Amino acid sequence: GLGGTQGKEVVSGIYLEGDVIIARGDRTLTGRSAFYDFTTDRATVVEPVFRTIQEQRNIPIYVRASKARMLSAREIVFDDAKVTSSDFRTPGYHMGASRAVLVDMAPYDEQGVRLSQPRWQAKLTHTTFEARDVPLLYWPYLTTDFEHGHTPLRKLKGGQHGDFGRGPESGWHLFRLLGVIPPDG
Repeated sequence: GLGGTQGKEVVSGIYLEGDVIIARGDRTLTGRSAFYDFTTDRATVVEPVFRTIQEQRNIPIYVRASKARMLSAREIVFDDAKVTSSDFRTPGYHMGASRAVLVDMAPYDEQGVRLSQPRWQAKLTHTTFEARDVPLLYWPYLTTDFEHGHTPLRKLKGGQHGDFGRGPESGWHLFRLLGVIPPDG
């Protein structure tokens, strides 16, 4: 990637090793190693930890994965991801996914200044809801946003249920469960 005119070298990409940090505003992507391509504004990060803040509830959102690919400044793809609000390396609970795509849906002006609150949309494939690395629920495809801070699972409880005896009860947000964005109104 080196070349140039009149004896000047042009660097088009860089390989980083060690504690790599890629930061943009309140979101950070850290990892063991990374390759960043300046010409396409893309990166690949090994063993990444992505962190952002869900501003409506003021809680952190973490994504830990085996690999991350930044496709643009607004889209990141994670392989073997764990999504949680816990900052512990091994969270007590999380949503797991074989593939997770995070897209920044907030509008920006021509200078790159965000015009509204952050709006993240997540598309998760082969999703599990896990407690202490024990899968409790599985769903093949899930689309959700962090704007409202809800997963498709609204409630989960156990107890006595009339004539049927003891058992679990769950409540779901249908649009998020089906991976469909709710229509306005």
